[in-house]
Amino acid sequence: MAFETYRYFGGNEGSKLEKRVVNMTDHKVFNGYKIPYKYEVSWQLKEGDFNWLNLEITDLEYNTLNPYETK
Repeated sequence: MAFETYRYFGGNEGSKLEKRVVNMTDHKVFNGYKIPYKYEVSWQLKEGDFNWLNLEITDLEYNTLNPYETK
C-alpha cells in the first residue's frame, strides 16, 4: 500500500514541488487492530529517488485519559 503527494523539497526560496511517496511496507496487530507500522518515505527526483525517512511504530495507545503513563 502506498500514497503519493507533491511537497516542497528543500528549505529555501528556490524550493520546487516534487513527488513524495510513502510506502507502507509491513503490518502488525496493536490491541487487536491490524495497522501498517513500517513506512519508507522517498522523494522521486529527476536525479533519482531520495530516501528521506524509514519509520517504525513500536507502540500505540489511543483513547486513554493519561497517554503513555507508566504502569
